[in-house]
Amino acid sequence: MSSGSKAETNKYEKIIEEYLEQKRIEPTVTVNNISQERISFLDVELIWEHTPEGGLEFIINGNKVNTSKAVTLNDVWDTDKDSVNFVNYLQQVKYYNFGEYELLGLLLTSSPCTGLGCGVNYQLIYDITNKKTNYFGRFGTGYDLDLYRFSNSDEVDYLSKTFHGRNEMLVDTTEFVIYRRQDNGQFKLVRNSRGNKYYFRHIYSWETDTIPDRFEEDWIEKINNSR
Repeated sequence: MSSGSKAETNKYEKIIEEYLEQKRIEPTVTVNNISQERISFLDVELIWEHTPEGGLEFIINGNKVNTSKAVTLNDVWDTDKDSVNFVNYLQQVKYYNFGEYELLGLLLTSSPCTGLGCGVNYQLIYDITNKKTNYFGRFGTGYDLDLYRFSNSDEVDYLSKTFHGRNEMLVDTTEFVIYRRQDNGQFKLVRNSRGNKYYFRHIYSWETDTIPDRFEEDWIEKINNSR
């Protein structure tokens, strides 16, 4: 890839990151590099262990959550959702207290990993108040575990990332869409007045410098103000 194409890729990545930083919600508690199978903080007690059928089982304030038969809400690769029974390690915990309800975010991975499996991770957003689970997955789109506010209200959003690629033209696409928490604790895909999902896409190629990077958006607000 030429330096010009690389610079264009970095430009769009910077635009996306700066926008998301403005919308990101700061967690009340973050726990990294988890080595113990019992974690306690504030009024939260979390126990996790491996299951014989694959995946992990969590006990969150006495309520059992098992990932072995869970499936992601979002498309992870192209139009495919993914099973969560691949995971065997709890990598990170984030706790959010919003007053009327509490959310627990768990970043789940597989360790050790090999090949393409090293690019896969899953996010479990657990509504402690309503005892509801929401599973999301990612491939090749980072390991961040964050919640956002993309509207001007107090609504809480999860940003899904879907990898589309690599196509016959050696082009990769990362698509970002919103899932919003509902009053019952479940997250639901957000759509516009036309019934279409809100999205923005970063289209790029790491294999050739003949295809320029592109940024497409049909979003709640304008993100790319450089054009």
